[in-house]
Amino acid sequence: MGYSNTIGKLGKNNAALLGLLTLLSSCTQTPTRTGPASAVPAGPAPDSLFAQQTLAYPAFEESADFLVLCDFESPRQLQHFDASANQPAPSHVTTPTATGQGAMAVDPTGRETQLVFQPNISRWEGYNLFLTAIHSGSDGAICRVEFQPLDGPARTRSYLLQRGWNKLQIDLVELFGPGGPGRMSKVVYAFSSLADQPLHVDDIMLLDHRRYVLGAQEGHEGAMYAVKQGKYFRIGAHGRFELVFLNGRIDQWYDLSTDPQQQRNLAGRRGLGPFIHDAPADAEQDVVSARNLVSAKKRLNAVRLETQVFFGTEPTTTRSPDQAWRYAVTDDGRIGLECDLDGEAAVLAFETAADAGFEAVEGKVRTTAGNAEAVVEYVLLRRMGEQRGADLLASLRPWKAAHLPVDAATRLEDGRLIVEFRSEPAGGRTRVTGMLRVWPENLDHLGNAEPHVRSFVNRVPLVPGGPETTNDGANWSPAWEGQKDKPSAEPELE
Repeated sequence: MGYSNTIGKLGKNNAALLGLLTLLSSCTQTPTRTGPASAVPAGPAPDSLFAQQTLAYPAFEESADFLVLCDFESPRQLQHFDASANQPAPSHVTTPTATGQGAMAVDPTGRETQLVFQPNISRWEGYNLFLTAIHSGSDGAICRVEFQPLDGPARTRSYLLQRGWNKLQIDLVELFGPGGPGRMSKVVYAFSSLADQPLHVDDIMLLDHRRYVLGAQEGHEGAMYAVKQGKYFRIGAHGRFELVFLNGRIDQWYDLSTDPQQQRNLAGRRGLGPFIHDAPADAEQDVVSARNLVSAKKRLNAVRLETQVFFGTEPTTTRSPDQAWRYAVTDDGRIGLECDLDGEAAVLAFETAADAGFEAVEGKVRTTAGNAEAVVEYVLLRRMGEQRGADLLASLRPWKAAHLPVDAATRLEDGRLIVEFRSEPAGGRTRVTGMLRVWPENLDHLGNAEPHVRSFVNRVPLVPGGPETTNDGANWSPAWEGQKDKPSAEPELE
């Protein structure tokens, strides 16, 4: 008995069909199951495999679609795995299991071993999160998961295993970009620093871990959309631009007007930024927690995103965030930003790919606020000629501190075109306000860019006591309300 392995989304009205597929999967040689994770059959038994997986993996319930590659309910699934040379073949066991009644056991004879998994379904398009559960008999073992697609280079993530079940979530967008890995050839589990105890593997699944806050996958030119995709937020306007945010920064930038398939990331190797140069020591540590708050104003066709970022070695809920980033993104390519920094960081920077055809042009705007005159420096990165496309316009200012000069400069370094805004430390916790334009693609000259900069500085207080920005998404202010997402942190080794 079996059924088609064709991957497709099932609507909520097909919950009964999903339950039938779940039942049939336990009878097939390759119990692959597909469908929306939210479409749980009405009244499922609390000990059913589907219910157990939903409880064991929170991302499973939140996802729009899923594909179970192996759940090890049948010993026949072990035919998709090959062990290292001189190592015993993996075996099927009924305990311990992460979910269900079966798992795969690996009994290595040394300190290192590996398993090669050749999935029966190689087309992974549309899925962006890889889930797997690994049981270790002791603390300290290391698991390296390597993905080898049919086309393109391999990508790897490493994890330090704890005693008991380790439920790994691997973001495929982070590894392979928005298009994912495409067709997958094999997945290699490489284990090292092993104790003299067996390992167990259970539940290998793919998820479409996306949630639309605004808009839809398709829309008319200029329609805004915002998608939560694991740790990422994708915010853009159809046919114009897309920005991918991670931990408060713009990680990727795509010009959809000239690159609708998103083949060319215009951001630098580390992302677009903003980055903090001359950062305090604690900001050099890894991000351990990022709390996100996102909201959308459909009437204004705009999206607001706020991220609070914590650095260090332990996540915390009691102290203030080390950084707080707030963005307001509108359909015409305007990005208003504010950031609160713990310390006296004096340099913020944006980075683009040096080979994307950008040419830097620096400009100044003189403006009067109250009784003071301020000079606002800005940088236009334009693309003309054969690589003509979206330009980047950027300017930053200390919040309510026009008396502090800000110097803009650009430089090339290690394949990146870097734009730096340097100011004198204001003392204490620092707040910076700024603007970006990532669309339209025809700014080209300072004369075209200056009106956008003036629009920005006229809406932001440049001297103490100046007028506050308003809570209107049509201006540059990111001050909106929203809903919080749960903090997230991954125990990854790089």
